[in-house]
Amino acid sequence: MRWINFLFLLFPVFLFSANIDQRLKEHILFDPVGPNKIGYIKLEREKPIDRSTLIYVQMALEHFKKEKVCCVLLDFNTPGGELYPTLQIVELLHNIDVEDRIPVIAFIDNWALSAGAILAYSCRYIAVTERSIMGAAEPVYMDSTGKMVAASEKVNSALRAEIATIAHFYNRNILVAQAMVDKDIHLVNRNGELIALEPGEEMQKGDTVLSRRDKLLTLDGPQLMALGVASFEVPITRLKAPTIAERSELEWPASDSLVFQQPFLSTIPNAVLIGFQDWRVSFISFLIHPLVASLLMIGLIVGLYIEVSTPGFGFAGIVALTCLGLVLFSQFAQHIVTWIEVYMLVIGIGLVLIELFLLPAMGILAVIGGILFLLGTGLIFLPSFAGLDWVFVQKEIFYRLFLLSIALLLSFVVLYVFFRFFAKRISLFGRLVSGETQGEVTSWSDLPQRGSIGIVFSTLRPAGKIEIDNKIYDAISQGEFIEKGEKVRVVARQGNTLVVRKNV
Repeated sequence: MRWINFLFLLFPVFLFSANIDQRLKEHILFDPVGPNKIGYIKLEREKPIDRSTLIYVQMALEHFKKEKVCCVLLDFNTPGGELYPTLQIVELLHNIDVEDRIPVIAFIDNWALSAGAILAYSCRYIAVTERSIMGAAEPVYMDSTGKMVAASEKVNSALRAEIATIAHFYNRNILVAQAMVDKDIHLVNRNGELIALEPGEEMQKGDTVLSRRDKLLTLDGPQLMALGVASFEVPITRLKAPTIAERSELEWPASDSLVFQQPFLSTIPNAVLIGFQDWRVSFISFLIHPLVASLLMIGLIVGLYIEVSTPGFGFAGIVALTCLGLVLFSQFAQHIVTWIEVYMLVIGIGLVLIELFLLPAMGILAVIGGILFLLGTGLIFLPSFAGLDWVFVQKEIFYRLFLLSIALLLSFVVLYVFFRFFAKRISLFGRLVSGETQGEVTSWSDLPQRGSIGIVFSTLRPAGKIEIDNKIYDAISQGEFIEKGEKVRVVARQGNTLVVRKNV
């Protein structure tokens, strides 16, 4: 009876396999003469899927579209990785298939577990070998003790719906896909039909178990073919490995790949695999790391505040502009920043500068500008979550907001320490690149005594310059901003800098 059930299960698969050449012919359009380029992406077992993988795949697919490839080969042997970048990659693979008409072939070279199984399902075709293993895709995360635990039912439910949608789009069995991500599904074969038993429902005579409750479904190569998950199977044969020169040039014959031993694919004339390699992948992956992004925000806020608090344009301004440039570069390179965030940044900084230099408005413009600046900066540092369900991204958002909050707090600490202990040397920043006259360099004995009255020569924010008896001196207020032209009184001397306050 079990053999009969198994044959019933295999019958539609035989029909499915018989027309695989026709299906490939419909979607993979190639030049009858050639050469025909095939994009090649390799995901290694040693490197779990993370944000850097997302950057690599995103930039590779953009490159392949410019090269006008006829299809993409996603060659991976992976134990899985992070859920958020995996779902972003799923969207990229789906878009290049549906919108750009470039189909993706997933080649499972041994492992496609966890996030790897989700990625394989998001490809139009899945190629396997007899040693392929796919499944066990339940989302997990690391708790405070460092132990891996299953995600909440809310996340599991959303992922079940997501992978069911993907499976349905590519005409794969929905129950098989869901059993890979949900261990509560009890899947049996009943008279050639796959059925998910309800909790408490008993098996019937002749039922064969595919996946028991409390066990995630994991399938090998032959099972993937039997259940219609895999599109075709290729035999494991020894092929010529690409030479070092071919690898360095990122181009080698497609015939060196097991996938292109498939009857139809092997007939594509002058087929070559083209890889992708770019220094920006590693650099951008480094910049978008949450900790690095937070440090860039600290540098941006601290540098900007010190710059507007000092005369001239100096080292602090260079640091702020460098941090801002790195952030914008990383976000634009990923195509996930919008111009509205840039506008908020520019308008925010502009309002602060207008308040300080052109049109004092009792701090109103500075407050509005500061809010716009913080909002724009926060939105830039948060990744794009377009197209993803809230349950998938809420943890990522809270984590990023937590890091941004820590960055803001550390920025305030750095500014306090700077102005508390190092402000007396603040004139050094302006002198690095400032082109304005700095006045006479005076010795301690030449400085005005305590109680001397002077006029603010350049606004104290809180550092600047004052004029006493037609001489210009570096000065710093006791934390307050004092506008140009106001009278001040010397209350102390720190090195060659005068400490002053309003003369009232």
